Order: sequence, then structure tokens, then C-alpha cells
Amino acid sequence: MHVKLICSDIDGTLLNKEKELSDKTIAEIIRIAPTPFILISSRMPYALTHLQKELDILPLPLIAYNGGLIISDGEIISSTEISNDSTQKIYEFCKKTSLHLSLYYHNEWYVPSMDFWAQRESNNTKVKPTIQKVKETLKNWKSKSIGAHKIMVMGDPEEINALVDYLDKNFTNEIVFYRSKPEYLEIAHQSISKKQLLIHY
Repeated sequence: MHVKLICSDIDGTLLNKEKELSDKTIAEIIRIAPTPFILISSRMPYALTHLQKELDILPLPLIAYNGGLIISDGEIISSTEISNDSTQKIYEFCKKTSLHLSLYYHNEWYVPSMDFWAQRESNNTKVKPTIQKVKETLKNWKSKSIGAHKIMVMGDPEEINALVDYLDKNFTNEIVFYRSKPEYLEIAHQSISKKQLLIHY
């Protein structure tokens, strides 16, 4: 059987404990070329392109935000975003807690402050966020008629539990969410799934 395409997740799959590609992994992926090797992740594009460079697969498509954004040769093939109205409601809930709220669109990552959670995520992904008030980010996005590809909420697991209950009761037909860790909650448009990807290149 001839393998035409290989797709792989990033965190917990390709990367080691230091969140880096090992020399052995790089060598194996280069060895199987020219079979296309496509990266699929909940990460933003910038957090994938440096890995593509290391693997010498930069011209190939990448699938960011678990399929929320598909890019090939620098062109957007598909983009699926959370509505600003839903994002605003999630923000209003988080304002009453100590939870950190990160907002992502394409290669833009916005945080209200460079707190512990933003710094930790920056260290993991090798990407620096833009510090900007959530209200300002949502105002700018609304003027451009764009929304979040992903919302990342980080913090106390009990407060995350309360947010999950809120989302379950109010957004079942609008968003999908999952906990990558007890203190991490990733939120995306309800149509997003790694199982529903169309790859064009």
C-alpha cells in the first residue's frame, strides 16, 4: 500500500518533554520524504511554521486551530471563527473570576496582561502575544467582521469547572470545548474537529 499523505498532531506526539523536535524525529520525517507530512494542531500558524522549517516542509499546508484555519502556500484555504457575540459573553463570565483569557485570530494572539499563564504558553509555543485589553480586541475584530479562531482559558481548575457548566448550558449549538489539562480549556467553533478536515494543496 502506497502512503500518499501523513498527518500528525504536535503536542504530546511529535514534540519531546522540552516542547522541541528531537534529532531522531527530524531525521525520520526527512527520511520519508517526498511523502507529504502535514502538521495539525490547536496551535496558531506561527507556532507551527518554525517546526515546518526544522522539518524542511515549509511549502506544505498547515492546519491550525484543529482545522479552524487551513493555510497552503501562504493562502487561506478555510477559516472558521467564533462569533464576537459568543466571545463577548464568555469574556463577561471570565471577568468575574481569576481566569486568564487568550484570544486568537490567524497569527494574532491577544492577552490582557503578560501574566503567569501567558508567559507559560509563550514559552511552550515560542510565540509572543500582543498585550491588549479584551474590549479593544473585540472592538477591532467587530470593525473588521472577524472573530476568534480559538479562545484559550487558563487558571484554577474549579473556576474552569464553573466555566464548563456555563458553556454547557448556554453554547451547546455554537461552540465546542475541551480540556487539554485540568487548568486549560480550549474553545472553538462547534464545527471544528480534526476528523472533519479538507486539505487542499
